[in-house]
Amino acid sequence: MSTLAELDKRLQRIEDERAIQRLIASYGPLVDAGEADATADLWADDGSYDVEGWHMRSRDDVAAMVRSDAHQGLIRRGCCHFLGPAVATVDGDDAVAVCESILLVRRDDGYIAARAGANHFRLRRADGRWRIVERTTRALNGNPEPRNLLARGILG
Repeated sequence: MSTLAELDKRLQRIEDERAIQRLIASYGPLVDAGEADATADLWADDGSYDVEGWHMRSRDDVAAMVRSDAHQGLIRRGCCHFLGPAVATVDGDDAVAVCESILLVRRDDGYIAARAGANHFRLRRADGRWRIVERTTRALNGNPEPRNLLARGILG
């Protein structure tokens, strides 16, 4: 392989990783702004989101979650969904990424950490754009499942 071809391949990997990191980082601001359609657009049409017993099976389900009374209540009280830096591993048009997350909720004059989570993403590029195919989030509560999600995403 020529040096130019190697550089092109490396650049494409960096651009893919950056696009995935940006997609994941967009979730918090969009969901906290109540942007249901834009949040849902991060997912593939048939993408899923499994978070602590709430299993969304489509883009429409994700939008419905953002519009739900429970989520709208969080927004009205004040909240911050923060997803930490994501580690993305790209393999052609498929990728895996992991990150940790914190949900801060406003209480009185301050904020409390309501949940710390482990997040595992499967992503696919379609029509030149990365989208979430599957996201699993588990509370970092000392159980092995959330730790395994993180390790599996980084170690393979």
